[in-house]
Amino acid sequence: MENFEWKQINKRKHAIELISSTPSDLLRVTTPKNVKGWNRVSVKSNVENQFLSGASITDGQGERNRFRKNSSGNFDQIFKFASEERQIEVAGLTLTSVQIVIRRSNPLRLLNRVVISAIFDVLRLGVRRRNLRTVLQIIRARDFRSFQTRLIQRYNQAPLASNISDGIIAPDEWMERFMSLDSEDLVFIDESIALHQFPSFSFVLVNSGEYENVEETNGIEDQRLPVLETLLLEDFDSAVSSLKGEWFIFLDAEAEVHKATTFSLAFHAERNREALMIIPDSAQKDGEVFTSIRANPPWNLDLILGGEGVGPLLAIHHSVISEIVRNGKNFSELKNLTEIALTVYADFGDEIISSLPLVLSAVPEQHKQFHLDATVTNYLHGVSNEISVSQGLSSNTRRIHWPLPKQEPKVSILIPSKNQTGLLQRCLSGIYESSSYSNFEVIVIDHQSDERSAIEFLEEINKRRDTKVLKFEGDFNFSLMNNIAASASTGDYLCLLNNDIEVLSSDWIQELVSHVIREGVGVVGALLRYPDKTIQHAGLSPNLGSLFGHAHKYFPIGNFGYRNRLAIAHSVAAVTGACLMTSKELWDELGGMNQELAVAYNDVDYCLRAREAGRQIMWTPFAELTHHESLTRGYDEHPRQRERLAKESDLFISLWKDYLNDDPAYSPNLTLESTNFSLSDQPGVLPPWKEQP
Repeated sequence: MENFEWKQINKRKHAIELISSTPSDLLRVTTPKNVKGWNRVSVKSNVENQFLSGASITDGQGERNRFRKNSSGNFDQIFKFASEERQIEVAGLTLTSVQIVIRRSNPLRLLNRVVISAIFDVLRLGVRRRNLRTVLQIIRARDFRSFQTRLIQRYNQAPLASNISDGIIAPDEWMERFMSLDSEDLVFIDESIALHQFPSFSFVLVNSGEYENVEETNGIEDQRLPVLETLLLEDFDSAVSSLKGEWFIFLDAEAEVHKATTFSLAFHAERNREALMIIPDSAQKDGEVFTSIRANPPWNLDLILGGEGVGPLLAIHHSVISEIVRNGKNFSELKNLTEIALTVYADFGDEIISSLPLVLSAVPEQHKQFHLDATVTNYLHGVSNEISVSQGLSSNTRRIHWPLPKQEPKVSILIPSKNQTGLLQRCLSGIYESSSYSNFEVIVIDHQSDERSAIEFLEEINKRRDTKVLKFEGDFNFSLMNNIAASASTGDYLCLLNNDIEVLSSDWIQELVSHVIREGVGVVGALLRYPDKTIQHAGLSPNLGSLFGHAHKYFPIGNFGYRNRLAIAHSVAAVTGACLMTSKELWDELGGMNQELAVAYNDVDYCLRAREAGRQIMWTPFAELTHHESLTRGYDEHPRQRERLAKESDLFISLWKDYLNDDPAYSPNLTLESTNFSLSDQPGVLPPWKEQP
């Protein structure tokens, strides 16, 4: 890129024109050293029909703020500049000339913009009861600092998208930026192949009996690391003993492969010697245009069984294939790549499976994996004949019904509460009258209720045989309150439940129990919706907008999220304590909840300790509840709460810093700046040819 220097137009204004001699999708520039204080930064195209998709500014600590797009399609925002230089990035398609102007501004102009942006956000997303309630709490506390901080943060970070397509980079642009090969990249690959003793590869084309011309190899012959041989799956068993490849690449016959597929797999295999089955990412295309990216999490069995199976390409080590064949399995009889992957998993477990976040294959948009329902059903019947499968909430998904014991295990439902009689009545009514599960007890932990109606209601429910009320004195401590309630419980399983939860589905307890009793599962969480039916909780992910953020937050009813995630029960990093089920045995083994985390992150901490003990955290959309979130306590920016929140955040980070990049349900190719599972323009893993200095 030809980069002109910043021009100082006057004391208050700097300008620069970024010109690229060849079309680019990303332009970068460092801000002038003498720019400090409040400044307005404007980014616009200098070329007609040049598309700008995004702009951002990053400070010296790596914190990035994104510009909002104005009505003319350009970007214009006010920021406060400190002494360090900042980097401005402009993204788009075939960028050749972009102008950036920095002008001095002031806080009053910022405030005007903040108010206008807040109004537009309200018009776009509507007024959320919790946000309105928080504003009123801030005003009553006269905590205008928090009000200002919240508004500026929202202005600097555009509101959460409630649609997957509302991303910062399109799939075709993403593929061009991160997976394309120029002449220098090809030289790097060829030199690496010459310098290293990489493993060898054979291709096996998997034809589900639906495609013609399967011997058209779709890019196999163009591999930079040559392929030893290519054959069809139906010929595999008779030829396997004579095949020379150290690795077999099983490829859907309708897929095409990236030129660096074998090189990328070899590079990954050399760095991850324990990996014996590698599952890379893939894409869908409409003609020559990439329309979507299949960004895989680590091996997530429930996602595979309940959703779209595995992708169109698998690489499996020769030693694994040989052992499975020796045990009498005929690969030629397997119907699709998911069945091949499940066969390997059944014999070797997930310890040998590695996800590779590089897009190494692509299929047409209309592509589907045939016989997938039969594959899933047959696999599950091999686990237990009592497991059944039915149509899921959306097309191409399945609901897996895990069996319950003939005698219902007892569930103890633990509900912390204070005053708010109407909330607690609605919550308990759903349990007593709308839930079809019968073997439960309710333990309400009353935190110093002083309203007459609340006291009378607690006395009334305490007379029930299935309910007891415990008293708790002192500062609010969610962990301690639940630990006390758990000690008084008599159930086999504990269900932590907020008093602001409203029951929607009658079988929600059965659904949670059916997962928590599964071997290897430690914790189960439910689908929680706001009163306006948008998503409040569908699993927690680390670094997703905060230490742990809510995936798919604000997605509307009927939208099933990224690759139908919201329609599939699957393993996640953590779930909220607003509705969390675990076994009493595991609770006692882990020592209950961490009482030093009185309010924040105690539920995540429990989930991470369960994962550390080798247990999965499951989330299911088939236990659906409404969450009238945090109605009984204040907001964490309140002056009295800031110090407590900071202390608990620091403690949580000190305990779990090694888990903050470990997510069984997320991909490094997806953004951490929004909860909508859109593509990241700063992916966590780059191809080897992009890593080169």
